[in-house]
Amino acid sequence: DFKKQQDEVIQASMDLQVFLAVSEQRLLLMQRIKTESVYRSMNAAIKKYAEAHSIAIVFVADDTDFSGAKDTRELTSRIAMRKIIYAHPSYDITKDITEQMNAEYHPTAK
Repeated sequence: DFKKQQDEVIQASMDLQVFLAVSEQRLLLMQRIKTESVYRSMNAAIKKYAEAHSIAIVFVADDTDFSGAKDTRELTSRIAMRKIIYAHPSYDITKDITEQMNAEYHPTAK
């Protein structure tokens, strides 16, 4: 009787581990799909805005946090990864893009 219960507990534990692993993979896949969808929506909105305002190139202006660099090598790496060194604030279209995307956003019911 004890052996049977012990086997059932072990089986339930294994079933739970499988369920958790499958659930985690499903969640990661859903997150990936959502992230890609948002990224594509952002690109489409930026393209639409750029074409409407005769903007030929849109750059990513990153605000890198250098304080978290552990050593000179990591700091140098973070600096090298920057895409824009300086851009005048008047060229920042982030607010306009955000307002455009918010105006066009229509949530779908699940």
